[in-house]
Amino acid sequence: EWADRGQLEKSREHIKDSLEIFLSFNDKMGIAFSHYFLGESFFNEHSFKNAESHFQKCLKFFKDNENKMVFQVEEKLKEIEKHLRNNL
Repeated sequence: EWADRGQLEKSREHIKDSLEIFLSFNDKMGIAFSHYFLGESFFNEHSFKNAESHFQKCLKFFKDNENKMVFQVEEKLKEIEKHLRNNL
């Protein structure tokens, strides 16, 4: 909801807190989804390089575990590539 109200930074702080917890337990699924949601928050701000970094981090996990999120993340990366190409 915070993202909808333009409070992306506040939501990112909560996601980063979650990421730290998942890292401390080596919860790979939690880590991957934290990176996915961080990527989404940066994408929504048009901070495409930051978004790309987080989407790349979660994509490897999703591919290695045959997670259904692979397609969604690959589509986001294609959109980022398009935005970055258009802004050069």
